[in-house]
Amino acid sequence: MQAIRYFNEAIRLDPTFAPAYAGIADTYIDLAFVDLLPPSETFPKAKDAALKAVEIDPTSADAHAALGSVIWGYDWDAAAAEKQFSKAIGLNPSNSLAHLRFAMYLASMGRFDEAIREGRKAQELDPLSPYTNSLLGYIYTFARKYDDAVPLFKAGIDMEPDMLLARAELAWTYAFKGSYAEAMAEYSKILGLPAAADDQILMGGLGYVYAVSGRRREAGEILARLNELSKSKYIDMYMVAAIHGGLGDRDSALDQLNKACEERSSSMVFLKVDPFFDVLHSEPRFRELLRRVGLPLT
Repeated sequence: MQAIRYFNEAIRLDPTFAPAYAGIADTYIDLAFVDLLPPSETFPKAKDAALKAVEIDPTSADAHAALGSVIWGYDWDAAAAEKQFSKAIGLNPSNSLAHLRFAMYLASMGRFDEAIREGRKAQELDPLSPYTNSLLGYIYTFARKYDDAVPLFKAGIDMEPDMLLARAELAWTYAFKGSYAEAMAEYSKILGLPAAADDQILMGGLGYVYAVSGRRREAGEILARLNELSKSKYIDMYMVAAIHGGLGDRDSALDQLNKACEERSSSMVFLKVDPFFDVLHSEPRFRELLRRVGLPLT
C-alpha cells in the first residue's frame, strides 16, 4: 500500500507518466495473488491502471504485461491474455517480468515446455531476483518435476531468507513428492514468525501438509482457524479446499473450490495443474470448474 501511495504521488506530479500507472497495476496484481485483499477489490483497480498506462503509452511492455495478468487472473480470458503477454514481449524482449508472467500463464494452461523456456528466459534476464527463481521453481512443481524445482526454491531463499512464501512452496513440493519430514522441516522455519501468524496461504499449505502426512487433528485445527478468520477478513477458499483434498474429503474440497470460483479467486487459474488437487481430476464437478475458469480440459 505504501508503494501505491508513491505511485499515486508520481501521478499527481505527472498525470501522463505511464510507468506509475503500470506500477499501480502490478502492485494490485501482487496483492491479489497473495490473497492480501479480495480479488473483487484488487483486480478491477489493476485493470483500470493498466488500461490507463496502455492508453498513455501503447509501447509500454510493463503496461501490456500487467493488462495480460488481469485478463488471465480475473477475466479468465486465456486467448486475450496471451495476446497481451506476447505484445509485451514483442515490445521489449528484455523485460524479465513479462517473460515471468507469461511463463506462469503458460504453466496454468499445462504448456510446461513453453512455460519453462519463458521462465528460464526471465531468470537469464534477472538472475539475482529471488522472486524469479522461486516462481520458476513452482513452474517445475506444476510440471511435476519436483527434483528440478527444489534447487530453484533454495536459490531464491538463499537470496532472500525472509521470503516465507517461497519456503512454504518448497515445503509443499516436498509434500507432493511424499517427503513429509522435509516438508515439516521447512515449515518449522516458518512457524512462530510474526509474519506467518495469520497468513492464510502459509496456514492453508501447512494444513495440507498435515493432512497428507496423516496428522488429521492438526489439519482440522487449521480448518477451524481459517473458518474463524473468514468471519472478519477475506479468506481464499482455494487453500481451504486443498486441506479438504489432502484429507480425502472430495465433496468438501469441490464445495470450497466452487466458492473460490464464485469469488473469482486468483488461484483458480492454476486449478488444472496444481498438485493440491490431483485427487479430484476424475470428478465431473472438477471438470466443470475447469470449464468455468476457461482452462483446457485435456
